[in-house]
Amino acid sequence: KYYLDQAHRSQSVGAFSAAIAMYRAALDYLLFDQGFEKGTCGTKFNDLEAKKGEGSAPKWADEINPDLLKILKELGDGAIHPNDGNVENQKILDNGLIAKAMAAFRMLLELVYERPEKDRMLLGGLRGAAKTLKGGDAKSG
Repeated sequence: KYYLDQAHRSQSVGAFSAAIAMYRAALDYLLFDQGFEKGTCGTKFNDLEAKKGEGSAPKWADEINPDLLKILKELGDGAIHPNDGNVENQKILDNGLIAKAMAAFRMLLELVYERPEKDRMLLGGLRGAAKTLKGGDAKSG
């Protein structure tokens, strides 16, 4: 939440390089929160890919295109690294690109946090009703 708030604040004042860097920081934190705690964002991403190869990655990792995560990281890297001294490259970081990064991150948040919680709540409600029906009501005979 912190990094996404910082991304929004940066975008609101036209600091697009800072905004995209905050999306990268948010990705780094999300990976950390999901158990990938070692190293840089790139190391965390590589560890996630290795877990996918082993079949032990979180469910959401199979539901998102890994290029999306990789590109969010690369955009953030490009926003904060000197790029051989060429700051002209920063011009591609504009409201349109930030809107795409925001949409990508919303999708990621939906897969990682919101969908599992919605599934849990829905299943819990259905499971309770199924249990009641399975047990039957002795009075209605």
